[in-house]
Amino acid sequence: METGTDWLQLRDHYDHLASSGDLQEELQSFYEDRNELRVLDLYCGNGASFRHLAPTLNTNQTWLLLENSTLLLNQAMEQTEAWALENGFYFTATSDRFFQIHIGSTTHNCALKLESLKNPHALPWESHDIVTASSLLDRASQEWLSEVFSCFKKHEPAFLFNLNYNGMMIWHPTHPLDARVTTAFNRYLRTGRDTGLTLGDRAPSIATKMAEDTGYEIFQSRSDWHLGEKDHDLILRQIDFIEQAAREMIEPESLEILNGWSSQKKYEARGGRCRLTVGHTDILGLPVKGVFGG
Repeated sequence: METGTDWLQLRDHYDHLASSGDLQEELQSFYEDRNELRVLDLYCGNGASFRHLAPTLNTNQTWLLLENSTLLLNQAMEQTEAWALENGFYFTATSDRFFQIHIGSTTHNCALKLESLKNPHALPWESHDIVTASSLLDRASQEWLSEVFSCFKKHEPAFLFNLNYNGMMIWHPTHPLDARVTTAFNRYLRTGRDTGLTLGDRAPSIATKMAEDTGYEIFQSRSDWHLGEKDHDLILRQIDFIEQAAREMIEPESLEILNGWSSQKKYEARGGRCRLTVGHTDILGLPVKGVFGG
């Protein structure tokens, strides 16, 4: 899926609506006797995972937010400060890479770090109780994720991976090419990137199998986007990205009918007559006592 800074800002509201409160409550219950939790956020983006999860854990927390983009780290600081002020939380920053937020009676100390995450074995798993990531697995390679789970087997953190694309798109009104375009788009998501072949729509099933083989108890919940007539900005961005991806996957003689599909969808979206459901799956993994060898 898209990863630009304006794209993350656009989708933030819809991600918040879609993510499962049930899984967050399950995670909070697992650690209900702890008076402090340490959380590692992979590819933190603009800090959305912190803003969505931190208030629900209901205890003191220390977060390390990792990202390979200085621009996104700056946005994470700025947007989290704005969110804190909007919600009446006391926010203070002691540097451009560290801030503290008081939410009720709990204190949250957060550090942001510019970090390449290409080598999972170099990350500080042993210092954290929870690992979180949002909209990451469909962009990860199977090899990278396998290395992550080998680290999990040793250090036993709980993990919460949210908003993993699962391959489902449902349009209304329908178009005869909807299924064909979705198939091409899903094929594109599996194509090679800088981490090798990516998981794409297979991410939820492959990650779940790896986690179960590693010894985790798994909980899943749907976190679909349900976009309607008022959400035309996000729908139009989705149409553009889907068309661009499908264009690389289909035969040249089919480009004209792809253009027709795109034009029809945009016409419907601009007229407030397009609805789109995009399928996502949230995955919570809890370490099972007595299973791990560490």
